Amino acid sequence: MQEIKLRLYREGKVSFYATDLEELSKKGIPYTKADVFYNPDMKVNRDISVAVNSILKGDGKSTAIDMMAATGVRSIRWAVESNSDKVWANDKNPIAVHIIRKNIMLNNVEDKVKVTCRDAGMLASELREIGIKFWYVDLDPFGSPAPYIRDSLKIVRKGGILAVTATDTAPLFGVYPMKLFRYYRVLGIRTHFHKEFGIRALIYFILMEAALRDLIAIPLLAYSHLHYVRAYFLIERGALKFSRIAEENLGWVNYCECGNWSIKRSVELPERDICNLCGSRMRLMGPIWIGLYKNKEFVDKVMKFAPSEESKNVLKGIAEELDIPFYHNLDLISKKLKISSPGVSKVIEKLKERGFSASRSHAEPKAVKTNADLAEIIKILS
Repeated sequence: MQEIKLRLYREGKVSFYATDLEELSKKGIPYTKADVFYNPDMKVNRDISVAVNSILKGDGKSTAIDMMAATGVRSIRWAVESNSDKVWANDKNPIAVHIIRKNIMLNNVEDKVKVTCRDAGMLASELREIGIKFWYVDLDPFGSPAPYIRDSLKIVRKGGILAVTATDTAPLFGVYPMKLFRYYRVLGIRTHFHKEFGIRALIYFILMEAALRDLIAIPLLAYSHLHYVRAYFLIERGALKFSRIAEENLGWVNYCECGNWSIKRSVELPERDICNLCGSRMRLMGPIWIGLYKNKEFVDKVMKFAPSEESKNVLKGIAEELDIPFYHNLDLISKKLKISSPGVSKVIEKLKERGFSASRSHAEPKAVKTNADLAEIIKILS
């Protein structure tokens, strides 16, 4: 085995070895090229997964698998902090698997954590063949999760949870429209509300992948944070439920470059609208999930078990935002109006004074979610 420079890290209640990121940085090598992948920026992501597994433990649903475990820190934290009964850590990189075993021994969880060195898709197929399924399946690849969703669904128990991370935000956020369509079967471009559009595109894709297996993937919690999108789904049998859920929660967006939009709840392709602000023909984008992307009861439980203030703050932002599609980016609107960008709280206050509902967006710090249209916001800002 090749020699790698390791460093001892601490996260949550566990210690673990990973590639020395400072040494890599000194050599001008990005963390993505590390022999054993570790991204400190994903701590909140892992914190929330610990909270979810703590909830499952309380419900007697305490089996979990990390399909792409890297250092194993996520899996080991479930064993230590969530007190999960059985944890499976898998990675196709033999160097990573060697480090995972080292980290398991370091934290004395050899009796709880099983390790394998397999391709994620092949492992899922093999486990399904021998009848092994999990209450919690975590998929956190480098890049798009799209190629792995169908295999991951094979090993989620009915009533269990599938957790998915997407770090390919450029396609999801519409920066590369053809990649968005190729990976997720969604038409779209970069919009004023691109981060939330990415969340809803990911949910749509996973819903449709589940439907191919006669399953229903119900979003419990989804959010955009830093460089990634994350979503948790309750997996149930759903061949008969699919039509109703699709009709109620799938839709399209008519979007104008001026920042105006309208939403059509429809499975079928609707007509393109004319913008009522600038008169331009609007661009049709979708299909996407336009229903709720958080279950209030679930988010409240996760917040109770969240192991850090940072993760609690992220969850609080999600819990407090309005349950309606999309937000208005005040910086972008102000730039078009050639005025200084106002404070978010002030705009929310003015909207409420006029009888509208309004909140912040967890995804964009200078954005407002409201049932008022763009024309009303322009009046407030002008």
